[in-house]
Amino acid sequence: MKIIVPVKQVAALDDEFELVDGGSGVDPDSVEWDLNEWDTFSLEAAMQIRESNGDGEVVAISVGDDPAEDGLRGALARGADRAIRIWDDALADADALAVARALAAAVEPESPDLVLCGVQSSDAVNSATGIALAGYLGLPHVAVVKKIELD
Repeated sequence: MKIIVPVKQVAALDDEFELVDGGSGVDPDSVEWDLNEWDTFSLEAAMQIRESNGDGEVVAISVGDDPAEDGLRGALARGADRAIRIWDDALADADALAVARALAAAVEPESPDLVLCGVQSSDAVNSATGIALAGYLGLPHVAVVKKIELD
């Protein structure tokens, strides 16, 4: 069974941070990047499914610049089998639909049996990317899952 898990690196401020440009932004050195909490839940669920099946592949995928690569390395360290990073400068300020469209273009040729997305990201908190991805792929979707049982 092949399971695709879209993941996102999200920023969090250090305990002590500095504003730049007259308060219009945060000093990049004050930002820590980490894998989105809800995506780590999806990644763990994918690995549990792989383990219960006895075989399979978990593929982490992300749309993003350099911090996204660190997030994918984190997904590999947590047990994903492969990772795919999608990036183009045109995606720098992409909304959830554009990100979902980019993900769909990479996910479709993978022909996964299952796609597990985190319910939302801790930065944008819009819960739209996973549902839009399912729509672009023509797949059924469930918005919030608390438990998975395989039959």
